[in-house]
Amino acid sequence: MLSVILGGVELNDPSSPWGYLEIDDIDGWWNSPAAKQDQNSRVNQDGDYPAETYYESRFITLAGALAAPSASARWAGYEMISGLLAQGERKLTINADGNTRWAIVGRNGQPEIDVVANRLIEYQMTLKATDPYKYGKPHEEPGAVGAAIDLFHRGNAIAWPVITVTGSMPGGYELTLGGRLVEVIKPLASGSTHTIDMRTGILKENGDRAMKVFGTAEYFGIKPGVVQSFWSTPRTTGSGSVKINFNDTYI
Repeated sequence: MLSVILGGVELNDPSSPWGYLEIDDIDGWWNSPAAKQDQNSRVNQDGDYPAETYYESRFITLAGALAAPSASARWAGYEMISGLLAQGERKLTINADGNTRWAIVGRNGQPEIDVVANRLIEYQMTLKATDPYKYGKPHEEPGAVGAAIDLFHRGNAIAWPVITVTGSMPGGYELTLGGRLVEVIKPLASGSTHTIDMRTGILKENGDRAMKVFGTAEYFGIKPGVVQSFWSTPRTTGSGSVKINFNDTYI
């Protein structure tokens, strides 16, 4: 069972408004994109020094066809395919045998569309995901400040959480996971909401970006396949609630 939804359009649908739509091939989705590293050789020693691994953008090629019920429907389908992502990035969601993953993609060039018969179109398009990660099941873990919250995801890469904190903590608060500490020195006033994106290191207060808010800032992600305990504590006094949002994350 395969479902491919691009910009809200199901591309593997035998009963679409344009006729019989099918996906024949998907390339660049299943494997990891190319890695990029700065290798530093060990002088007069074996091997290299360890290096951080980062990834190139993900390029995905979709190849498919449309069998239309009429020549008029063929042209309507042609226009639909040629217009996909014409106005910017959209969500690509692929469900293969019950496993759903998604990414945000844009065009990498114009779609190649061939009219091969009176009512038959074949096409190929290459998409670019500047964020090379794929995302799966969403998680939302709420709890009280001062209590441990267990976090877990089934991906194969680090998942970067977005943490929402409410309550009243005039001296700020601390967030910890896996031995890493993020110290928020900005007071949390009653009625205010702090949102911290661990991937970008940005804290927003009531939706607006706040500056000079961190003391120690060891931003952390959630490792795949292992339960980790998250803690939040007031730096001085106060109480509050915390909510951690993240997705199963794949590379």
